[in-house]
Amino acid sequence: LFCQTIIKGKIIDSETKKPISQVVVTLNNNEKSVLSDSSGNFKMSSFSAQFNLHAKKLGYTESHVKFEKADTAGLRILLTK
Repeated sequence: LFCQTIIKGKIIDSETKKPISQVVVTLNNNEKSVLSDSSGNFKMSSFSAQFNLHAKKLGYTESHVKFEKADTAGLRILLTK
């Protein structure tokens, strides 16, 4: 049986510690992409057990995060200008 995993997180500016909206968050080399909302939050689902997230927005350095199924709630991804 395959179990769907919900992945939730927040995109934060590494200097100001404020949320960043409209960040493109891509899962596992284009399996799925979403935009962060006005509070920097994003949510997506996957059937994978291991995840690679890529977060990017113009003006910031792209971020790459690898994690396991157990670490999918409350992710905080920092982006640097």
